[in-house]
Amino acid sequence: MRSLPHPIPLNRAATWRALDGLFDTGAFVLALAQAVWSRWRVARRQAAAHAAMRELHPGLLRDIGAPPELMAQAESRRAVDNAQRERLLRGD
Repeated sequence: MRSLPHPIPLNRAATWRALDGLFDTGAFVLALAQAVWSRWRVARRQAAAHAAMRELHPGLLRDIGAPPELMAQAESRRAVDNAQRERLLRGD
C-alpha cells in the first residue's frame, strides 16, 4: 500500500470558514430586514383599513358590528367635520 506524499486536510481553510460565516451573517441580516419590512407593510395596511373604517357613517358601523370605540371615533370625526362646515358656511 502506498502512502500519500502530503496529508489530506480534514478541515477547510480558515478563509473558507470566514467566508461561510460572512455569508451566514449576510443571509441572517437579509432575512431580518425582510421580516421587518413585512411587519411594517402589515401595520400600514391595518392602519389604512382602520382609517377607512373611521370614515364610515356611525350607523353603518353599528350595523356591521364594529367595536364601540371605532363608532365613537367615527362620530367624533363626523362632529368635527360638521362643525368645520358650519363655520365655513357662516363665514367665521
